[in-house]
Amino acid sequence: MDATKILPYNLEAEKSVLGGILLDQSLFSSVSQTLNKPDFFYLENYQIIFRAIYDLAADHQPIDIISLSDKLKKLDCLEKLGGIAFLNSLTDDVVASEPNVNFHAEIIREKYIRRELNSVGHDISSISCNQTIDFEDCINQSQQLVFEVTKEKSQKSMVPLNQVIKKNREYIDKLLKGDASLAGLETGYKDLDNLLSGGFQKSTLIILAALTSVGKTTLALNIAANVANRGIGVGVFSLEMSAEELGLRLWASEARVNIGKFRRGEQTAKESSKLVKYAHKMGQLPIHIDDSSKSLMTLMGNARQLLAKHNNVGLIVIDYLQLMEYGISPTGQSKKFENFQREVATISRALKLLANELKVPLLVLSQLSRKPIERGKDKRPMLSDLRDSGAIEQDADMVIFLHRDDYFDKEKKENDAQSTTSEVIIQKNRNGQTGTIKLNFFSQFTRFDAHEPNY
Repeated sequence: MDATKILPYNLEAEKSVLGGILLDQSLFSSVSQTLNKPDFFYLENYQIIFRAIYDLAADHQPIDIISLSDKLKKLDCLEKLGGIAFLNSLTDDVVASEPNVNFHAEIIREKYIRRELNSVGHDISSISCNQTIDFEDCINQSQQLVFEVTKEKSQKSMVPLNQVIKKNREYIDKLLKGDASLAGLETGYKDLDNLLSGGFQKSTLIILAALTSVGKTTLALNIAANVANRGIGVGVFSLEMSAEELGLRLWASEARVNIGKFRRGEQTAKESSKLVKYAHKMGQLPIHIDDSSKSLMTLMGNARQLLAKHNNVGLIVIDYLQLMEYGISPTGQSKKFENFQREVATISRALKLLANELKVPLLVLSQLSRKPIERGKDKRPMLSDLRDSGAIEQDADMVIFLHRDDYFDKEKKENDAQSTTSEVIIQKNRNGQTGTIKLNFFSQFTRFDAHEPNY
């Protein structure tokens, strides 16, 4: 038989893991970090046993042969498996040590992923042969299938309410104990983080919108740098500026050097010294910049690859929504939509699904219409000012507006030697409160800092 046609598995490793847990139930905790569902096991009998062990652990019951046999008997499975004699045989010649069991768990995981890739290969073959599927959709669907396998995503069906409530109680208990893993992703701006109850939450689509040149790219880059300074990876997808330009802005902002003088090479000796000092620091930040993904399909594929390669990525920034096309065909033609609003709506919905898939917050920049400029005295943005599609408001978990009064005051605007007060307005927050905080904006440094009224 052709060895390449045999599905990969290792029954000895599967027996070792199950037997090890039955000999020492404390091993289940570490094993469950690697194997979190019965499907990892190839043999159906072993799948049934692992599912029963998982249920015992979830119910805080002892994990031993007696408890397991009782559980399997209630499920009417014990005799089908071979009775208690079969369970006893699982512990034969098994070394119940954590290094040994964890090593075998990794083998099981690898074999499972290989089997899943084999299955996905057949699916991709079917997709690629289906001429009715758009080329970019074909690429995206194929990438998503592979990504889901490598992320070991288990398929969920309907979940009983008692399981949901149980998980909620565990979440509340951890919250009361101050578990840091439940906190949001801090933006680095204390007032904003407090308003957002800890920062950006996982799987959320966050729209940061403002008029042209108000500073939305600057604020997004400042947040990215603040996050990266804590060792958390950030992916920045720029459809407007080159990677070099973004790097320059980040460098000047972190070093607090006048970016205009920096570009012209007119910095002072002191400023040059600061730039040299910050050059090494900037090179250590886990920020990954992509200035080549001009279509949604390409961006989604590259985002998946980024998270697969760097498991510390905690934030994705996209600059900006209205510059993105849905997809480009091999002939260079964009996929056709009835109108631009429909295309933006499709992209917006896809980005929300991507946030759910990647389990990280997506900070997506967006343009506003000119309505605030044409408004009366109060020119603060409103949700209806989101440009090109009402679907943006609908899909977003959070909508943040950036507003500066000096933007409409030519005299103040021309004086870049001073900081100006900016308002960060949380206009929509699906999972929390709304409100406004203030930041100081330094246009010469392309930087926002915590608000100091008398600065």
